[in-house]
Formats: sequence, structure tokens, C-alpha cells
Amino acid sequence: MFDEKTLTNKKGLTLVEILAAIVIISIIFISIITILNLTAKSNRTSHEIIDATYIAQREMEFIYKLSSENVKLESYEDYVVNREDGEWTVYRKKTATEDDYFIEIKEDKTEEPMIRIVVQVFDKSSKEMIEPKAQMETLLKWGEVNVENSP
Repeated sequence: MFDEKTLTNKKGLTLVEILAAIVIISIIFISIITILNLTAKSNRTSHEIIDATYIAQREMEFIYKLSSENVKLESYEDYVVNREDGEWTVYRKKTATEDDYFIEIKEDKTEEPMIRIVVQVFDKSSKEMIEPKAQMETLLKWGEVNVENSP
């Protein structure tokens, strides 16, 4: 029925060898897909943080301009007092940013003439405001003329 030549033929691959090759290739392919997915998620998170940091920096520079012109935060029309939180007065910016973020500004006047300002940028899609996407903090002397602009 079987001749010896057929049984000793080693030119082809066995089913076990083919299955082993498929398993090895599948493991490599799944590893690469997982790494690409994690990289894409990391890039998206980094992009969101960079955007939020830029918005916080831009808002902090605007508040610095208001301080040098001696315009109080409570008198500026875009800021609405959201709540009092201990020594902090918390403002919410009325106008939305172009990127689905909203801004809170905290003001602490306990060390006058120095005023501590904290700008926090939150993601609008987040249901809870637990952790800001970006935060910047500074001390400003309200009404002080900018040193670079003085004669």
C-alpha cells in the first residue's frame, strides 16, 4: 500500500510545522498591532495636554496684561465668579475655547499686594472636574507696570 519512497519523502512541510509558523506569525502580528495602538493613544493624550497647556499659557498671559493695566478679574466681563473656595475666589470663563475646553481661574488675595493666580484648563467632555488637563500658577503684583515697558 505505501511504498518506502513515499514514507521517507521529506521535501514537504508537515501540518504541525505549518501551524507552528502560523502561531509564531500571529504572535508577532498581534504584538505589533498592540504597540501601534498604545503609541496612537499616547500621541492623542500628548496632543490634548499640549493643547490645554497652550490655552492655559495664553490665558495666563492675558491675566498678566489685565494685572499690568490694573483691571480686576471681577470687573472683566468674560469672567464670572463661580464659587468661593476658602481663601480662593474661583472664576469661570464665559466664552468657550475653540478646542472643547473650559477655563477656571482661581485668585487668592491673602498675600496682598501679591495675588496668587491659578489657571486650570478642563476637558468639556469630562463629566467631573477632578483633574485639569493643564494648570499654571503665578504670583502677580496687581497694577505693577511691566519692567520691559518702563523708561
